Amino acid sequence: MSTQNKNVTENLVNALELPKDVLLGLPLLSVCGNSELHIDNHLGILSYQPEAIVVKTKRGPIRIEGEHLVIDWYTRDDMHILGQVKNICFWT
Repeated sequence: MSTQNKNVTENLVNALELPKDVLLGLPLLSVCGNSELHIDNHLGILSYQPEAIVVKTKRGPIRIEGEHLVIDWYTRDDMHILGQVKNICFWT
């Protein structure tokens, strides 16, 4: 999809006040304290270590940093991470 088409789609979604995570496939993160993280709309795991997990998304990788990080479960579309989350970085 071209940049112009992406902009038109995003503008339409914004104008109609539709959920971006569903229609554009954007990642949706839910954080519970600093010990749980749920990610919807991921595209896979790029790196997995106890100190850092890197997850691929449509808008670029997301790096979760912390201690004792484990992927508790994951499916094709979502995952649940446990451990002490210290930082969440969005790479562009």
